[in-house]
Amino acid sequence: MGVFGGTFDPIHQGHLRTVASVQQQLGLAQVLFIPAARPRLRSVPTASATDRLEMLKRAWQASPVLTLTTSNWNARGPFNDCFDIGSFAHDYQETPICFILGIDAFLGLPQWYRWTELLGLAHFVVM
Repeated sequence: MGVFGGTFDPIHQGHLRTVASVQQQLGLAQVLFIPAARPRLRSVPTASATDRLEMLKRAWQASPVLTLTTSNWNARGPFNDCFDIGSFAHDYQETPICFILGIDAFLGLPQWYRWTELLGLAHFVVM
């Protein structure tokens, strides 16, 4: 299973095509897109959280690649990948998890909350 989190401000064909390619090359049964309503390490998004979620829902309806989950959408604090990846690792114990992220996010990994724990929870796929 692939997991691809982000601000998606906005979601675009580059996201969808790249993830579709990763999904095909790695033979992933599904890729979960996890939008961050309140990103922790990014600047304030241009589009509102509501508008970004609506754009993702429309992309989800049009794309066989995208599986949308809003598991952390109503969280009070900022988005933390460690919690979501940990939750998926617990829920899908028999399924390897591939954490898909861009090189920009990967280079900033040491700034992430509990980032060293992520290394043991998922395989990293850097685009």
